[in-house]
Amino acid sequence: MRYARTVEIAAPVGHVFALLDDLDRHRLWLDGLEEVVSRSRRDPGNPVGWHFTMRMGGPRRVEFDGEVIAREKPSHVGLRIGNPAFTMDTHYRLTAAGPGTRLDYEVEVTNHTRATRVSSLLLGSETRRLIRKQLRKLKKAAEAG
Repeated sequence: MRYARTVEIAAPVGHVFALLDDLDRHRLWLDGLEEVVSRSRRDPGNPVGWHFTMRMGGPRRVEFDGEVIAREKPSHVGLRIGNPAFTMDTHYRLTAAGPGTRLDYEVEVTNHTRATRVSSLLLGSETRRLIRKQLRKLKKAAEAG
């Protein structure tokens, strides 16, 4: 299943990129993110291939394994996040739009189990709502400086 969205952000590209590139700063806009734990050595100049675990809180604590799959400073961050049930390849592409930034967001969800395939069909509208909410929070965090 694929979801895509475009958001105009009243902040410079470099500022928005920093919020996406530094996974610890994802806590500013990603609901439930408690911690990002490194599982391999991260090269700040070329983090593609860096492996990490995202620990999410809430009513039920969950962990997701992740990997940086793309990075072109300051225009593109790609992350693969998942668990045995599903994988999400998420891409954030940034373009200068006057003094602000155009963010093109795309996520491709691959379900690995029958249960996640069925639930993704049933919860598609909820997933789109959550994506819109997260992108609004990202926009607000970027515009707040």
